[in-house]
Amino acid sequence: MRASLVLTTIVIAIGSVTGSARAETDLVVLGPAVAGKVQAVHMRHAKKALEVAVSAQHRDRAVDAKCFADLGCLAGAGSELGARRVVAVSVVDSGGDKMTFSFVLVDVGAKELVGKRDVVIADRRLAKDLGVAVKKFVDDAPIERAKVLFGDGNQHYNLGEFPQALELYKSAYRVKPLAAFLFNIAQCHRKLGHYQEAITMYQSYLAGIPDAKNRELVESLMTESRGKLADERKADNDRIAEQARREGERLAAEKKRAEDERKAKEAEALAAVERRKAEQVRIDREREREQEKLYNRHPARKWTFVTGGIGAAAVIAGGVFGMSARSAQSSFDNAGCGDPSRLLGGDGLAQCSRDADQGKRDALFGNIGMIGGGALLLTSAMIFVIDPGNVERPDPVRARVAVSPTSVQLVVQW
Repeated sequence: MRASLVLTTIVIAIGSVTGSARAETDLVVLGPAVAGKVQAVHMRHAKKALEVAVSAQHRDRAVDAKCFADLGCLAGAGSELGARRVVAVSVVDSGGDKMTFSFVLVDVGAKELVGKRDVVIADRRLAKDLGVAVKKFVDDAPIERAKVLFGDGNQHYNLGEFPQALELYKSAYRVKPLAAFLFNIAQCHRKLGHYQEAITMYQSYLAGIPDAKNRELVESLMTESRGKLADERKADNDRIAEQARREGERLAAEKKRAEDERKAKEAEALAAVERRKAEQVRIDREREREQEKLYNRHPARKWTFVTGGIGAAAVIAGGVFGMSARSAQSSFDNAGCGDPSRLLGGDGLAQCSRDADQGKRDALFGNIGMIGGGALLLTSAMIFVIDPGNVERPDPVRARVAVSPTSVQLVVQW
């Protein structure tokens, strides 16, 4: 009956520390592990007493001395069991019927050591004292750890090291969620300019301690934080508006610059077209000036005098040969070479033959000279008159060919 009462007390106490709604998952107890020499009978008694004392939280999981000394191992075991905290228990004989129990409390999520304690219990008092020792350790360890963290946080706060103080205050609250810690957390947020977080923490503080003696101060700090938050929001709005205005001005300037660049490029393109036109006009005028130098003064015109002279000489030579042919014909006729009624001697026939040959030869040369020379003379005269340099001259037209159904005419303009 006494053991049952002890068990009930221990379960309720541990549940009150961790929260009744999550008693099965907030805390698990592992062990006992053998930390040194332990008599078999002592080990059996220790294991049975631990199971009875914390039956709701105890898990039948082997934990050796190595895992007992490793926070990572204990945190991993707690994570597998779905617990927020783990109490690991080890035992070693202390001489006689006494045993030394070592308790280690580990925060599973943070993998952080919350507390550690050694308790010496006689074998005959295990049923009565072991549950009480576990309960006291579970109650005291978070408070002791929270005090250490809170004290360290105060040191940083007094030095103006608010980020470090904030983290330590938060750690203290996680170890032991006391509403009083929320005020210090709120103060750090306010000092850091986290006004919305400060207001939230002040409200949580007052909700946790409705009759707080510093309630008036807290409410004034909340009012101050709300004012600062409003100022920040106004400053943010003003900054956003200013950024929007500057962005609008920048976009307008870029648009104007782009438009100016476009107009400049268009003007440059038009100027380039005008320059090309002017250059083409200059080139055309230069070509016209060069062509003007050839109009009526083409180099071929000089040769027309030579070819014309040759043509004239050929015509004259043709005339001479024609006259010689005519003289040979007269000599042939006067000698009666063509009269069949006249008898000619050998000398007469020879003379007739010579006259005939000479007449044919001179007639041929005369025709060649007259026709060739005349054609050459006429061509030279036409070239001289038309001038090859004027053929490509657009205006005025110096010569053209007129074709009609009945004739082909060469029209020369003087």
